[in-house]
Amino acid sequence: MWFWRRIIRPEALAEMKRVLSDVVVRGTASSARSDTWNVFGKTGTAHISEGKHGYSPTRYNSSFICGAPAEDPRIVAAFIIHEPDKSLAHYGGAV
Repeated sequence: MWFWRRIIRPEALAEMKRVLSDVVVRGTASSARSDTWNVFGKTGTAHISEGKHGYSPTRYNSSFICGAPAEDPRIVAAFIIHEPDKSLAHYGGAV
């Protein structure tokens, strides 16, 4: 039988959702705003590993992980773009 255990205080969770909601309102994910839902999320940009040679200085993974509605989350989505076209953009918020 599975039991769910609370791993974060409700107050900390509320603060985290507030901060992540701000990312969409006036931060790096402002293009992800929705007319329907209050979205919360986080953008990311990471250099791609080249194994023992370290990380590539020119190749990236761009991402946006989000949820909605912020008041009572029902959906979570992850958008990860492997090696986006840098002539267009490569930062997570822009891609």
